[in-house]
Amino acid sequence: MTIGREGGRDVLVDERRPDAAHAREAVPSRIAVRNPWIWVSALLWAGVGWIAYRQYQHAVTVPYLGLDVRPLKGAGQAVLDGADVYAVHNFVYPPTAAVLFIPLGVVDQTVLARAAVIVGEVVIAGLAVVAVLTFVPRSRWRAVLPPLLAAGLLAGFVSYHALALGNASLLLAPVVAGVAALAGRGRWSWASALLVLTLLVKPLLAPVVLVPFLARRWRPPLVCLAVAGVLALASLPLTGGVSRIAEVVRTLLHGSVLVGNQAGNNLSLTGFASIHHMPGYTLAVARLVVVLLALLIVIPAVILGRELDTAQLAWTATGLLLAVFLAGNLSEVHYLYALAPGVVAVLAGARSRVARVLALAGLATLCLPLYGLTAPTEQAWSVAAEAVLLVAFTLAALASLRERTPVTRDAPDSGELLRV
Repeated sequence: MTIGREGGRDVLVDERRPDAAHAREAVPSRIAVRNPWIWVSALLWAGVGWIAYRQYQHAVTVPYLGLDVRPLKGAGQAVLDGADVYAVHNFVYPPTAAVLFIPLGVVDQTVLARAAVIVGEVVIAGLAVVAVLTFVPRSRWRAVLPPLLAAGLLAGFVSYHALALGNASLLLAPVVAGVAALAGRGRWSWASALLVLTLLVKPLLAPVVLVPFLARRWRPPLVCLAVAGVLALASLPLTGGVSRIAEVVRTLLHGSVLVGNQAGNNLSLTGFASIHHMPGYTLAVARLVVVLLALLIVIPAVILGRELDTAQLAWTATGLLLAVFLAGNLSEVHYLYALAPGVVAVLAGARSRVARVLALAGLATLCLPLYGLTAPTEQAWSVAAEAVLLVAFTLAALASLRERTPVTRDAPDSGELLRV
């Protein structure tokens, strides 16, 4: 018995093809059967949950639990009270951030501190997923990489110290991958908007603003920065005036509170030199080396311009970030999460084998469970990992000039192809 014709022939009932809905329903089950790595991934995620639980148990027992989330709560309460947000102890964020933190002002401090730990762990897991899906090509075994990366980041000494603080830097770490993914697809307006939005919360990713200009995409970042400037001016009534903002900026540029006896928690070259009593000329030479490496990262980006792909955008952005962390006067442990997307990009897409080896070594160092070491020793490990990663980003950037595909004048760029 026939039910119709298809492709010029009669189609029997038993020959009917499954419709699109049935095909979509059958895909997940077939994938799970054919790819056993998905089951391995599920087991690894269970291990990630156990690590997160143990880190939570540790975080809620330390005396500095919620240290960095208290100023956010205080700023939110100050907005509700109509007070100066910079009168809140240790609030060093843009005044626009205080508006976003208004809901925190009505939350109990203990509940907020514990919730910040859980949110931080979820963000780290999300960071691992976003970084792998953005930069690692699709394969059967890719499913195991996000839980492996999440387990390493959660188990390392970085999370051991950073999770209890509840700093907003954790929320910004996945943005680097998001900006690279959007920009790599030619959506520079969305990438610039996402990036500038983070500056209204915390200017941690400010060096990344240079990347659109290196890629010769001038208009999107300029428009977004202009809008951000208007919002910043509108938030001035929440502060004690421009002089108070300038005072906060000077404090940050001089190392914030991580100076003197607290310099062991400062992961910049300045903090390292202060703890180890390095002479001033040695610090100056080290900073000069960092600046030179940053230039070597920027030069290939300038040459490639609009030819930059997603991975190249990521390690250029994280390379600039890391150079500022090292050569500046302030780098904290929670800053290091923002480097993860660039590391994954190098591991997945760099043409230099040495760059991949160094990136893996630097990432593995940050994932070590160095829980019982003193602050100066952990600082030395962290600064060493940062230096290794900066070299990895530099080598990856220089190697990206190899096998460069010539682009003719008539060839459309990625943005034009996306519009078509």
